[in-house]
Amino acid sequence: MRRFQQSLFQGLRYARRPWLALPLYLTSLLFGLLQAWSAIWANDAGPLLAPLALGETAAFVRLLLGGTGQAIGLGSLVWLLCTLLAVICYASTYNLVSGGALSVMAGRRSFMVGCTHFFWSFTGLGVLLTLFGLLALVAAALVGTFAGLGAGVAVALILLQLISLLGEYGRAIAVFTDQRRPLAMLGGAAGFIRQNLPGVLALAALGLLFHWGVAALFAAVDERAGYGAPLAQQAAALVWVWVKQLRLGWASAYVQMSTPRSTDVFIESPAGLRPL
Repeated sequence: MRRFQQSLFQGLRYARRPWLALPLYLTSLLFGLLQAWSAIWANDAGPLLAPLALGETAAFVRLLLGGTGQAIGLGSLVWLLCTLLAVICYASTYNLVSGGALSVMAGRRSFMVGCTHFFWSFTGLGVLLTLFGLLALVAAALVGTFAGLGAGVAVALILLQLISLLGEYGRAIAVFTDQRRPLAMLGGAAGFIRQNLPGVLALAALGLLFHWGVAALFAAVDERAGYGAPLAQQAAALVWVWVKQLRLGWASAYVQMSTPRSTDVFIESPAGLRPL
């Protein structure tokens, strides 16, 4: 309980460095701009792109019901390619800046050195987590087939959150122990989460509560924002990214509170990381 409380407050102190979240926020802004860029071709690609660029995903339904084959094919292809490019940019930036942010939190390296030192290792970890995410969606689809849509959605959300936890604690352990093998990161994270399950889940639930609060607040404000809607949207995006930084801060603090100092020698065991 004491380590949980210390990690909670230490993570909040780490989150007082908002500049660590700025690169990720700027990339999320690029995500929206890339989607909006496709609206330039709206007149040529059919009625899909302009509504999608404005965030109106229901345009898919209307187009599939009443659109022509050319509009459906070309419009969907352009929008999906723009979205895929934006997702790759966002994921690459997260792999880059998370290494720098965690290095600063752990007091191991400067921000820029941490970014480059762990980038490829975190990218490999991201690929593994993506594969696990796809397997989780397949499992959720099977559950939904036999137990209903609600059960499938619940399973998908739970599994994806657990995979996200593996990523956060795998990165934190990697920076604290200078581990750069993606599989070892996953093994260390799984062992650490198992050993500290109540505290890890409590911090994860608190992070989810913050994210839901941001989403609910934005939904309430957006309806009344009028011309200020873009500002409200960007403010929500910035706070959302800051919560992601906070979650990384909690993971870093928990790992630091629960593992030996850097002067100890580490070995790997099935239970995770322990001193020699």
